[in-house]
Amino acid sequence: MKLLFFSSDRAEVELVWSALVGSGIDCEVRDKGTALWIEKGRDYHKASVLCRQLGVGFARHPVKAPWLDGDWQV
Repeated sequence: MKLLFFSSDRAEVELVWSALVGSGIDCEVRDKGTALWIEKGRDYHKASVLCRQLGVGFARHPVKAPWLDGDWQV
């Protein structure tokens, strides 16, 4: 088993779980509904791509700090 995704938002975990199961990827929700584990290592890449498409987990796009875009003044 390999950890794919974790979140404090159970609904988000359940959304990813549902998408993975629908794609034929065996997975398991653990840690009181906050972590999603992939059962087979060979499915990890496909599951990661799916997370990227959903924009969740480790693939979540970081919030850009306003001072990094050049518009912020001191």
